[in-house]
Amino acid sequence: MKKQLIKSFEEACKKQGLDPKVLPVVTGLPEKYQQRLIKRYKQMVVTDALNDGWEPDWTDGKWKYYPWMKYTPGVGWSYY
Repeated sequence: MKKQLIKSFEEACKKQGLDPKVLPVVTGLPEKYQQRLIKRYKQMVVTDALNDGWEPDWTDGKWKYYPWMKYTPGVGWSYY
């Protein structure tokens, strides 16, 4: 069976049975932070749709990899 490709937030919402017009209400913060939180919500919805319910088990003792950046003055950013 071919895996469905998610191309938009709306498609991710449809796959999970969510209404794409319903977004988190964020108040009491500057506008730029409100927008960042809403965008992060959208990223989480798309990630969940792409992962088909899979979530990493951080307690299983197996290695998990993620990007690690280091800043060195005079050199700049480097990737480990």
